[in-house]
This record gives sequence, C-alpha cells and structure tokens, in this order.
Amino acid sequence: MNWLDEMESCFLTCHCAPNDMVQFASTKFKSNALQWWKSIRATRGLSGTTSLTWEEFKELMSEKFFSTLQLRILESEFLQLEQGSMTVEKYVEIFIEKSRFVEHQVNTEMRKVNLFVDGLNRELRRLVGMSKPTTFQDAVELATLAEKDSYVPDASKKRKINQTGPGKFKRTQVFGGKSGELTACATCGRNHPGECRFGKGVCFTYGKPGHMSKE
Repeated sequence: MNWLDEMESCFLTCHCAPNDMVQFASTKFKSNALQWWKSIRATRGLSGTTSLTWEEFKELMSEKFFSTLQLRILESEFLQLEQGSMTVEKYVEIFIEKSRFVEHQVNTEMRKVNLFVDGLNRELRRLVGMSKPTTFQDAVELATLAEKDSYVPDASKKRKINQTGPGKFKRTQVFGGKSGELTACATCGRNHPGECRFGKGVCFTYGKPGHMSKE
C-alpha cells in the first residue's frame, strides 16, 4: 500500500501520462516482486502488460500480495480497534493506517466519525459525542483537546481544595451542592462560571479563537 502511494506521488510530480504509469512503476520492482512481474510479462507478453491501466495493475498486485484471509483479518482488527492505554495521537495514527485496508467501512464521513468516536475511552467518548462532530478532523481535534485539558473523570463528585497560608490559616473551598457556589458543568465536567466553551475552538480563559489557555 505504501509503495503504491509512493508511485502515485511520483506520477503527480513528473506529470506521468496514464499510458506510461504501469511501465514506469514496473521499473521500480525489486527481488521477489521483480520475479513476479517477469512471470506476468512472460504470460501476457510485452503488449499485454504495456496495455494495462493503472487500476488493472493495482488489481494484479492485490491478487498477489493481499489474500482474502489477510484482508478479513485486517478488517476485523479495524472494527475492534479501541484506544485503551494509547494517547489520542497514537490512536488516530493506528486508526488511519488500518482504515486504508477497509475503505468500504469508512466510505462516508459520518461512518468514519462514528467508528473513531466509538473506539475512544469512555470519558473522551462522552465528551466528544456531546459535541456531535460532523467531520473526522473535528472529532480528532475535540478528542485531543479533551485529553490535553485533563477533564475530571467523574464530575458528579464534590471536590475540595485545601489551601494553607501564613499563620497556618486553612481555607476549604467546596464546589457543587450548595447555593451560590460553582457546580460541575454538565458538558465538560469542570467547575466554571458562565457559558461552557468546550468544543468551540476558543481559549477557555478569554473566549477568543487563535490560541489556547495554556499558551
């Protein structure tokens, strides 16, 4: 798959004519692949190979290098893929890599989004799902943002912050539960006043786009 992608990039760079694509690519074969191509040329003849379209050439390669069983195994691995202990970045990398072999499973943007979100860890899945992303890129950005901002796993629990200042003065601030105090946001799980800015692509501190709070 990587080799085919590299060849197609070469075609674009050198403005390769469609009729020359197969001939050009076949000069890049080495070792076992080269011996396989020689056998194809011996069977079909020179005219039979030079007349192949690029799509027909790729089908021949698939028949040789991808068995039906291998493709079924890859499809099963992709459909069962979960984030687990991986970072969002690593999960995205593997998701994209495996989806290349089963394009029919991600043939629409929403199906790709749903499969990606379903594989996220529970809390990230909840947060991203509430924002209802419509593109894969949106879903990735929301998941990355939620992971980096370290959202509270269980927003229903009360949290106490103990601070000890000079003279051993101790102050306890309780969030959630009492009138006049901040309560956990139903959207992001954090304690903040005013409108929730999660998923809007703006700084959580200033409410403006172009940067994040940590910057």
